[in-house]
Amino acid sequence: MRVLVTGGAGFIGSRFVRQLEARGADKILIYDNLHPQVHGKDAIPPTFGPKVEFVNADIRDATQLKAIVANFAPTAVAHLVSETGTGQSYDEISRYVEVNVSGTAYLLEAIRALPRQLDWFLLTSSRAVYGEGAYVDSTGQHVSQARRFGTDMSAGRFQVYGRDGSALTEVPSASVTTQPDPLSIYASTKLMQENLVDNALSLTSTRLLVYRFQNVYGAGQSLINPYTGVLSIFIARLLNGLPIAIFEDGEISRDFVYVDDVVEAMMLGAMSAVVPRRPMDVGAAVSTRIYDAAVTLAKLAGKHDFAPSISGEFRPGDIRHAMADISYTHSLLDWSPKISFEEGARRLFTWAAESIKK
Repeated sequence: MRVLVTGGAGFIGSRFVRQLEARGADKILIYDNLHPQVHGKDAIPPTFGPKVEFVNADIRDATQLKAIVANFAPTAVAHLVSETGTGQSYDEISRYVEVNVSGTAYLLEAIRALPRQLDWFLLTSSRAVYGEGAYVDSTGQHVSQARRFGTDMSAGRFQVYGRDGSALTEVPSASVTTQPDPLSIYASTKLMQENLVDNALSLTSTRLLVYRFQNVYGAGQSLINPYTGVLSIFIARLLNGLPIAIFEDGEISRDFVYVDDVVEAMMLGAMSAVVPRRPMDVGAAVSTRIYDAAVTLAKLAGKHDFAPSISGEFRPGDIRHAMADISYTHSLLDWSPKISFEEGARRLFTWAAESIKK
């Protein structure tokens, strides 16, 4: 098993590489440009064992990518390289399209030029493709592709409303039941990644493993990237005595899933013989208010009377609620998340506090 891992020096990718090492991969090639927004200036790749080779290269360099893929001749590929900031994507459209869409296209062309088909191709996608996700109305009727509008939010109406003007109730989203409805540039590029992979490889013998992640967090995530990792941003502010402001009316919620649980789902797919017929949702299957998450972290920092402020501000592309229905993923992989938010928050806080001290 020779595995190419794009983005293998990152938060999720480096853990996945170490699991591949531990579970029998013969050779692993990491393709990563150590982007300073994520890794900082003068970054160096993580330390791995003798099975792992690292190449510092950009996914947008089609010529170099094709040559490296041809020389390494992978039997499997995990594609994790991605620009991931919802807010940033609104302002940097071409960058997100070039990395997420064109980069994926270059990778697929390089794979199609190999003399043998891959055993599996793994893509890390996002719950962002669902947009606002799944809701039900006052009668219990399922409502798909619900949207919020700038005029409502400017007036302080942040809930998701039905056509009759009444507030809808959020329910878990899943690829089995929820139609994609991307509401940000980032989300649109992730859905395009899924479509490209399916179109390019679905008629081959390659097993396609597409994962739609909820909010992944944990020890090791970037503490300097202002566009991702809201929990690490909160921790940095708490430790520096800075205030925390929650957007909208304080009722925004997310499904926070710990990185080790995410990597285990990836490994179960890669190491099994399952052939998913649709993307697999990966989350904690629990919706946590951002406000409550901030309070939990504040208590870990010893600030038991801390109360975040409510800003009333909102960002283009942000969604109201998120929670995964993981039943399809569980049925395929016998996978369930093991780490509670309280335990995961403690691990993240402990690691971040030590890292910031350094």
